[in-house]
Amino acid sequence: MFKIRAGLVSTLLCMLLSACGGGGEEGADGAGEASLHGTAGAVADAGATDAAVSDAAVQAERAYTASGYPGYQVSDPRLASFNGPGGIELDRAGNLYVADTWNHTIRKIARNGVVTTLAGLPGWPGIADGQGAAARFSSLGDIAIDRFGNLFVTDGYAIRKVTPQGQVLTLAGAPKELGYADGRGSGARFNRPQGIAVDRDGNVYVADTNNARIRKITPYGMVSTLAGGYQDYRTIIDGIGGAAGFDTPTGMAIDRHGRLYVTDVAFRGATTPHSGSTFIRRIDTRSGAVTTLAGSYGVPVDPPAGSPETAARFNEAQGIAVDHAGNLFIADYFNNQGRLQRLGVDGQLTTLPTPPGAFANLHDVTVHWQGPLLVSDHRKHTIDLLTSGLEYRVYAGQPGEPGYADTP
Repeated sequence: MFKIRAGLVSTLLCMLLSACGGGGEEGADGAGEASLHGTAGAVADAGATDAAVSDAAVQAERAYTASGYPGYQVSDPRLASFNGPGGIELDRAGNLYVADTWNHTIRKIARNGVVTTLAGLPGWPGIADGQGAAARFSSLGDIAIDRFGNLFVTDGYAIRKVTPQGQVLTLAGAPKELGYADGRGSGARFNRPQGIAVDRDGNVYVADTNNARIRKITPYGMVSTLAGGYQDYRTIIDGIGGAAGFDTPTGMAIDRHGRLYVTDVAFRGATTPHSGSTFIRRIDTRSGAVTTLAGSYGVPVDPPAGSPETAARFNEAQGIAVDHAGNLFIADYFNNQGRLQRLGVDGQLTTLPTPPGAFANLHDVTVHWQGPLLVSDHRKHTIDLLTSGLEYRVYAGQPGEPGYADTP
């Protein structure tokens, strides 16, 4: 913890004195400590007092405590507003990207708390490739990011790519044409894809929701079917490739070993419009082998202590994330207006503690490498934070107030 906070102090000093260059996430602390010694000399030469350094340390400490989020924070993302935020994802530097669904935009929440619009124009849905505000999105779903900082989003019947500079292009599919077809680029067809993930080699994986299949897109835009399609029937069946069956694959995550995790909603036996049982599926991306890890049909309940994870029941769980150790975090959409659950590598399911009524309808979840969880609440119009110490707070947006505003 001391090392993190020392890095925060040096970062703030660098900002105040314009004496430091940028660095990557993994080397930020070490670089910060080195620059702190050099900066201290510069401050002394300039006649600055120890009080100035102390004041900078206090400011950085207050920012860290206020945010509850790794890294410094000089702005308040709660001054911004969103409209039905969907998919969220963190880059390696700790910046958070949001598919702001009903604003038809891609938003960025920087580590310093500043919220900006990367691409799209609020209030103007459509389909158009282009730079920044010239681009248009129709129905944004989930979001993923590769190691170069490129974003991939599901949008209507297509998969779109957004560069770090905000340039938007259509990677695969025809934005206005649903269907099912493998092929290259615009020759492929999807049917309301939702979940999306990208591996270290730049391959993009898509939960093709209404086709009940998992699709793969190579960096060159070639689309193939990795798994699903058992007898062209929606069902929950484990197997390899086309011998496996999915019902309504929705959320998706990928671990450091290249294994995919999918939330698969099944409406068989549903007693209300929103009582879809959810199964957690794992897919080996090399063989296409599909395994069910958790979930069962019926009214959503937690399993008794000591029971197998397959006894767990989720209610239209959508978002899913995986940490470095392989623990899964699941945004359970309709369970008591949304529950955040952890499925450990030991198979134990735990509901993470949050204040009553904290969530309205959870959509997605992502995990920071230092431990905190961030979730998008589609109906509350916020991004919420659960620290590694299990402290809950609204991180960005105006609770219950849809809108569009970047930070001042």
